[in-house]
Amino acid sequence: MPKKKTNAGDEEARAQEAFVRHLLTYTSRLVRLEHGHPISAGSGVLYQTGERLFLLSALHVFKRQGWFLEMDYVVGGNTLSIEVPPVNWLVAGTITDSKISVSEQPDGFAWVEFDLPKLKAKLKAEQEKYKKPITLPVYRGPIAEMAKPDEPYAFAAAPPRDYVPSIVQLIREPVFELHMAYEGDDERGFYRFSLARQHQGDAAYKGSSGSPIADRNGKIVALVQGGSQAENVVYGVPLARYSKYMNL
Repeated sequence: MPKKKTNAGDEEARAQEAFVRHLLTYTSRLVRLEHGHPISAGSGVLYQTGERLFLLSALHVFKRQGWFLEMDYVVGGNTLSIEVPPVNWLVAGTITDSKISVSEQPDGFAWVEFDLPKLKAKLKAEQEKYKKPITLPVYRGPIAEMAKPDEPYAFAAAPPRDYVPSIVQLIREPVFELHMAYEGDDERGFYRFSLARQHQGDAAYKGSSGSPIADRNGKIVALVQGGSQAENVVYGVPLARYSKYMNL
Protein backbone atom coordinates (compact mmCIF):
# COMPACT_ATOMS: atom_id res chain seq x y z
CA MET A 1 0.00 0.00 0.00
CA PRO A 2 1.26 3.53 -0.75
CA LYS A 3 2.45 5.53 2.21
CA LYS A 4 0.19 8.30 3.41
CA LYS A 5 1.69 11.66 2.57
CA THR A 6 2.37 14.04 5.40
CA ASN A 7 3.09 17.71 5.12
CA ALA A 8 5.59 19.77 7.06
CA GLY A 9 2.83 21.20 9.23
CA ASP A 10 1.75 17.74 10.43
CA GLU A 11 5.32 16.76 11.22
CA GLU A 12 5.90 19.98 13.16
CA ALA A 13 2.68 19.48 15.14
CA ARG A 14 3.73 15.93 16.08
CA ALA A 15 7.19 17.14 17.07
CA GLN A 16 5.67 19.84 19.27
CA GLU A 17 3.30 17.36 20.92
CA ALA A 18 6.22 15.01 21.64
CA PHE A 19 8.24 17.88 23.12
CA VAL A 20 5.35 18.97 25.35
CA ARG A 21 4.98 15.38 26.59
CA HIS A 22 8.71 15.34 27.33
CA LEU A 23 8.45 18.57 29.34
CA LEU A 24 5.42 17.28 31.25
CA THR A 25 7.35 14.15 32.20
CA TYR A 26 9.91 16.24 34.08
CA THR A 27 7.49 18.81 35.51
CA SER A 28 6.65 17.78 39.07
CA ARG A 29 2.99 18.19 40.05
CA LEU A 30 2.64 19.59 43.55
CA VAL A 31 -0.46 19.85 45.71
CA ARG A 32 -0.96 21.21 49.22
CA LEU A 33 -3.43 19.37 51.41
CA GLU A 34 -5.39 20.32 54.50
CA HIS A 35 -7.45 17.61 56.21
CA GLY A 36 -6.93 15.42 53.16
CA HIS A 37 -8.33 17.96 50.70
CA PRO A 38 -6.30 19.85 48.06
CA ILE A 39 -6.32 23.61 48.60
CA SER A 40 -3.51 24.85 46.32
CA ALA A 41 -1.18 23.60 43.62
CA GLY A 42 2.17 24.34 42.06
CA SER A 43 4.93 22.83 39.96
CA GLY A 44 8.62 22.04 40.26
CA VAL A 45 11.34 19.75 39.01
CA LEU A 46 13.19 16.84 40.63
CA TYR A 47 16.94 17.22 40.24
CA GLN A 48 19.38 14.42 41.06
CA THR A 49 23.13 14.71 41.41
CA GLY A 50 24.95 11.61 42.57
CA GLU A 51 23.02 10.18 45.52
CA ARG A 52 21.27 13.47 46.35
CA LEU A 53 17.73 14.26 45.21
CA PHE A 54 16.21 17.74 45.31
CA LEU A 55 12.82 19.23 44.52
CA LEU A 56 13.22 22.74 43.11
CA SER A 57 10.44 25.29 42.76
CA ALA A 58 9.59 28.99 42.92
CA LEU A 59 9.60 30.61 46.35
CA HIS A 60 5.97 31.77 46.31
CA VAL A 61 4.80 28.19 45.65
CA PHE A 62 6.20 27.03 48.99
CA LYS A 63 4.93 29.85 51.21
CA ARG A 64 3.38 27.22 53.50
CA GLN A 65 4.15 23.62 54.39
CA GLY A 66 1.97 20.56 53.78
CA TRP A 67 2.94 19.79 50.19
CA PHE A 68 2.80 16.47 48.35
CA LEU A 69 4.40 15.32 45.11
CA GLU A 70 1.76 13.71 42.91
CA MET A 71 2.88 10.81 40.73
CA ASP A 72 1.54 9.14 37.58
CA TYR A 73 0.26 6.08 39.42
CA VAL A 74 -3.16 5.20 40.78
CA VAL A 75 -2.92 2.60 43.54
CA GLY A 76 -5.82 1.33 45.58
CA GLY A 77 -8.10 3.81 43.84
CA ASN A 78 -5.98 6.80 44.87
CA THR A 79 -3.21 8.71 43.14
CA LEU A 80 0.15 7.82 44.65
CA SER A 81 1.72 10.86 46.30
CA ILE A 82 4.91 11.53 48.26
CA GLU A 83 5.03 13.90 51.21
CA VAL A 84 7.43 16.78 50.64
CA PRO A 85 9.90 17.39 53.51
CA PRO A 86 10.25 20.85 55.11
CA VAL A 87 11.13 23.47 52.52
CA ASN A 88 14.29 25.61 52.43
CA TRP A 89 13.89 29.30 51.58
CA LEU A 90 16.62 31.78 50.85
CA VAL A 91 16.28 34.82 53.12
CA ALA A 92 18.43 37.85 53.82
CA GLY A 93 19.10 39.20 57.30
CA THR A 94 20.43 42.48 58.63
CA ILE A 95 21.54 43.45 62.12
CA THR A 96 21.22 47.08 63.24
CA ASP A 97 21.31 48.38 66.82
CA SER A 98 21.16 44.84 68.18
CA LYS A 99 17.98 44.16 66.21
CA ILE A 100 17.66 41.46 63.61
CA SER A 101 15.35 41.92 60.65
CA VAL A 102 14.76 39.20 58.09
CA SER A 103 13.38 39.77 54.62
CA GLU A 104 12.95 37.56 51.59
CA GLN A 105 15.61 37.75 48.93
CA PRO A 106 14.39 38.73 45.46
CA ASP A 107 15.88 35.48 44.19
CA GLY A 108 12.46 33.87 44.47
CA PHE A 109 13.34 30.23 44.86
CA ALA A 110 13.01 27.38 47.31
CA TRP A 111 14.19 23.79 47.48
CA VAL A 112 13.76 20.51 49.32
CA GLU A 113 16.22 17.65 49.71
CA PHE A 114 14.71 14.19 49.97
CA ASP A 115 16.14 11.34 52.00
CA LEU A 116 16.92 9.28 48.89
CA PRO A 117 17.40 5.84 50.56
CA LYS A 118 14.14 6.31 52.47
CA LEU A 119 12.30 7.40 49.32
CA LYS A 120 13.64 4.43 47.35
CA ALA A 121 12.47 2.09 50.12
CA LYS A 122 8.98 3.63 50.01
CA LEU A 123 8.71 3.25 46.25
CA LYS A 124 10.00 -0.31 46.43
CA ALA A 125 7.35 -1.16 49.04
CA GLU A 126 4.63 0.34 46.84
CA GLN A 127 5.89 -1.69 43.88
CA GLU A 128 5.81 -4.93 45.85
CA LYS A 129 2.39 -4.15 47.29
CA TYR A 130 0.67 -3.27 44.02
CA LYS A 131 2.78 -5.40 41.66
CA LYS A 132 3.57 -2.56 39.27
CA PRO A 133 6.84 -0.78 38.44
CA ILE A 134 7.15 2.78 39.74
CA THR A 135 9.71 5.18 38.36
CA LEU A 136 10.56 8.68 39.48
CA PRO A 137 11.34 11.03 36.57
CA VAL A 138 14.32 13.17 37.57
CA TYR A 139 16.42 15.75 35.73
CA ARG A 140 20.16 14.98 35.63
CA GLY A 141 21.22 17.61 33.13
CA PRO A 142 23.36 20.72 33.71
CA ILE A 143 22.12 23.02 36.46
CA ALA A 144 24.20 26.09 35.59
CA GLU A 145 23.01 26.47 31.99
CA MET A 146 22.37 30.12 31.07
CA ALA A 147 19.60 31.40 28.78
CA LYS A 148 20.68 32.55 25.32
CA PRO A 149 19.02 35.21 23.12
CA ASP A 150 19.09 33.08 19.95
CA GLU A 151 17.55 29.94 21.50
CA PRO A 152 13.79 29.14 21.61
CA TYR A 153 12.43 28.10 25.03
CA ALA A 154 9.31 26.39 26.31
CA PHE A 155 7.55 25.19 29.44
CA ALA A 156 4.67 22.84 30.15
CA ALA A 157 2.67 22.10 33.29
CA ALA A 158 -0.48 20.21 34.25
CA PRO A 159 -2.23 22.35 36.88
CA PRO A 160 -5.50 21.09 38.41
CA ARG A 161 -8.76 22.47 37.08
CA ASP A 162 -11.19 20.51 39.24
CA TYR A 163 -11.34 18.14 42.20
CA VAL A 164 -13.63 15.10 42.32
CA PRO A 165 -14.13 14.09 45.98
CA SER A 166 -15.88 10.81 45.08
CA ILE A 167 -12.68 9.42 43.56
CA VAL A 168 -10.28 11.63 45.58
CA GLN A 169 -8.64 12.84 42.40
CA LEU A 170 -7.60 16.11 40.79
CA ILE A 171 -8.58 16.69 37.18
CA ARG A 172 -5.61 18.27 35.44
CA GLU A 173 -5.34 20.09 32.13
CA PRO A 174 -1.98 20.75 30.43
CA VAL A 175 -0.86 24.32 29.78
CA PHE A 176 2.25 25.18 27.80
CA GLU A 177 4.07 27.88 25.89
CA LEU A 178 6.44 27.17 23.00
CA HIS A 179 8.89 29.31 21.01
CA MET A 180 9.52 31.76 23.82
CA ALA A 181 12.44 34.16 23.29
CA TYR A 182 14.87 35.22 26.01
CA GLU A 183 14.93 39.04 26.23
CA GLY A 184 17.37 39.50 29.11
CA ASP A 185 17.03 39.96 32.88
CA ASP A 186 14.65 42.25 34.75
CA GLU A 187 15.58 44.41 37.74
CA ARG A 188 15.09 41.44 40.10
CA GLY A 189 17.45 39.24 38.14
CA PHE A 190 14.66 37.08 36.70
CA TYR A 191 14.85 36.00 33.07
CA ARG A 192 12.31 37.64 30.74
CA PHE A 193 10.85 35.40 28.03
CA SER A 194 8.59 36.98 25.41
CA LEU A 195 5.70 34.77 24.32
CA ALA A 196 5.16 33.67 20.73
CA ARG A 197 1.40 34.14 21.15
CA GLN A 198 -0.84 36.31 23.29
CA HIS A 199 -0.62 35.80 27.06
CA GLN A 200 -3.58 33.58 28.02
CA GLY A 201 -4.38 35.36 31.30
CA ASP A 202 -3.21 34.60 34.85
CA ALA A 203 -6.01 32.08 35.47
CA ALA A 204 -4.83 29.92 32.56
CA TYR A 205 -1.36 29.53 34.06
CA LYS A 206 -2.37 29.16 37.70
CA GLY A 207 -0.48 26.21 39.20
CA SER A 208 2.36 26.31 36.66
CA SER A 209 4.75 28.37 38.81
CA GLY A 210 7.92 26.37 39.39
CA SER A 211 7.70 24.38 36.15
CA PRO A 212 10.96 24.08 34.21
CA ILE A 213 11.75 26.30 31.22
CA ALA A 214 13.91 24.36 28.75
CA ASP A 215 15.59 24.80 25.38
CA ARG A 216 14.91 22.64 22.33
CA ASN A 217 17.30 19.97 23.64
CA GLY A 218 15.55 19.72 27.00
CA LYS A 219 18.22 21.59 28.97
CA ILE A 220 16.54 23.50 31.80
CA VAL A 221 17.62 27.12 32.26
CA ALA A 222 14.95 28.46 34.63
CA LEU A 223 11.77 27.76 36.58
CA VAL A 224 8.56 29.70 35.92
CA GLN A 225 8.25 32.55 38.42
CA GLY A 226 5.24 34.40 36.99
CA GLY A 227 4.37 36.60 34.06
CA SER A 228 2.81 39.80 32.78
CA GLN A 229 -0.20 39.86 30.51
CA ALA A 230 0.40 43.55 29.76
CA GLU A 231 3.99 42.93 28.63
CA ASN A 232 3.26 39.48 27.13
CA VAL A 233 6.15 37.85 28.98
CA VAL A 234 6.90 34.99 31.37
CA TYR A 235 9.51 35.42 34.12
CA GLY A 236 11.87 32.64 35.11
CA VAL A 237 14.14 32.09 38.12
CA PRO A 238 17.57 31.24 36.64
CA LEU A 239 18.45 27.65 37.47
CA ALA A 240 22.05 28.72 38.04
CA ARG A 241 20.93 30.38 41.30
CA TYR A 242 20.12 26.97 42.78
CA SER A 243 23.60 25.77 41.90
CA LYS A 244 25.14 28.85 43.54
CA TYR A 245 23.24 28.84 46.84
CA MET A 246 22.88 25.08 47.27
CA ASN A 247 26.62 24.60 46.68
CA LEU A 248 26.09 22.04 43.93
